[in-house]
Amino acid sequence: MVLEVNAERLMADMRTLAGFGKHGAGVSRTAYSPPDIEARQWLAARLEEAGLEVGIDNVGNVYGRDAARRSALLVGSHSDSVPMGGWLDGSLGVIYALEIARRAREEGFVGDVGIDVISFQDEEGTYVGWLGSRSVCRELKLDDVRHARSPHGEELADALARLPASFGPEPEMGRWVGYFESHIEQGPILENTRVDVGVVTSIVGIRNYVARFRGRADHAGTTPMNMRQDAGIQMFDFVHQFRAALERVRGPQTVWVFGNVSTKPGFNNTTPSDVELLIQFRDPGSDVLAAIDVAMSEVVDEVSRLHGAQIEIQIVLRTEPVAMNAGLASEIEGAAADVGASSVWMPSGAGHDAAAIGKYIPAAMLFIPSIGGRSHSTEENSHESDIVRGANVALNAAHRMTAMLGRQAGKQNIRAC
Repeated sequence: MVLEVNAERLMADMRTLAGFGKHGAGVSRTAYSPPDIEARQWLAARLEEAGLEVGIDNVGNVYGRDAARRSALLVGSHSDSVPMGGWLDGSLGVIYALEIARRAREEGFVGDVGIDVISFQDEEGTYVGWLGSRSVCRELKLDDVRHARSPHGEELADALARLPASFGPEPEMGRWVGYFESHIEQGPILENTRVDVGVVTSIVGIRNYVARFRGRADHAGTTPMNMRQDAGIQMFDFVHQFRAALERVRGPQTVWVFGNVSTKPGFNNTTPSDVELLIQFRDPGSDVLAAIDVAMSEVVDEVSRLHGAQIEIQIVLRTEPVAMNAGLASEIEGAAADVGASSVWMPSGAGHDAAAIGKYIPAAMLFIPSIGGRSHSTEENSHESDIVRGANVALNAAHRMTAMLGRQAGKQNIRAC
């Protein structure tokens, strides 16, 4: 039997959620902002209507538990956004999860493995990247991060004070036998190749660094070039050499960006004494990331020698690639075939909560096409037909996953006996 979502209800929920923090065609619903908290309270009410036991924990994760079952497939994503972001990033997976839970109850298809739903908090890193999912995985202790600050300087502790008191069941890693997340691709591949669904194979590892270059402030007109200690020139030499090194050691899916440059004193009549450069690179292979780390260190040594300077490299974020579970991924591929959708296996170039959860339990991700590949922008969008088709694939994939996970649990119980 091929299942179908209630498309009208699905799209109505998508548009209602998009109304919280609406900004033009997109949303500004950053973590712990009033629109974010209102959206979480709205979602909690919808999950309760769907027959789930509902709770909001002490970091703001919204959780719906199928109380009739001792184990569950966790389905969800995040509903916070970047500033002036899109209406689908994260939200798509949350509303898919809500609709899957509803249809599971309406069809009565769930056996021993239930459907739990979650909307993680601060996936976008307004305060701490993947705060909600890493908290659930016990990777973060709240006392260790409560002084983390937003770009506007607010401490996480002050943001947490705006949350309503936590209540209801808390997320329990021990009861979940798998995790399933749906998302827009945030890139152009599916649209350009006219494929309906992406079956995610892995989630990239990410390195964020700050490079600091130290020089000396001098008069830009009177100091001879060969007597200057110009931190800006150090930075430009570093970027030139590091880009060449990246081209040598990169993999086919390596991407990088030099994200921001700040200089002091920052005047055109004074040579820079201090420059900071933000660097990020990503790849789905740990070996490639390690090779880039080595190459960067070698470039730092060479530029330091060339200029007689001290260059400081500080790591800000380090995540390793995480493979998605092949068995669960195969169920997505099978579900796509069931509903007549084309599919392709592909890595994710963006980070997701599935990377945090997938280190501990089997995890899978589904992508739908993004129009023009746009994301993290108010121009982010997907065709309604793609949204509904993707929801039907996700619903049938969740049905297949719960059945598969239930069979596996049964075999384990037999072996235990």
